[in-house]
Amino acid sequence: MVKEVSIANVGLFKRKALYWASSFNTACLFDSNKFADAYSKFGLMIAANTGDELQASTCTSFIDLKSFKQKHQNKWLTGFFKL
Repeated sequence: MVKEVSIANVGLFKRKALYWASSFNTACLFDSNKFADAYSKFGLMIAANTGDELQASTCTSFIDLKSFKQKHQNKWLTGFFKL
């Protein structure tokens, strides 16, 4: 679900959003830091929890990612890399 809103105090909202997201095992905060370009649509986006998760091996990670993307077409795929 994507919801777009205007926020008066962005710093306070970020702190509260991160506090809320910390109750989940997985969370991502994407912040443009007020950088704008022709392709930017959101200044801030937060994603919490997982509906599905990709854990790929180093040998096949891009193949695994391609399959994961095909499985979840027309959905937001947010995430991060970790070792």
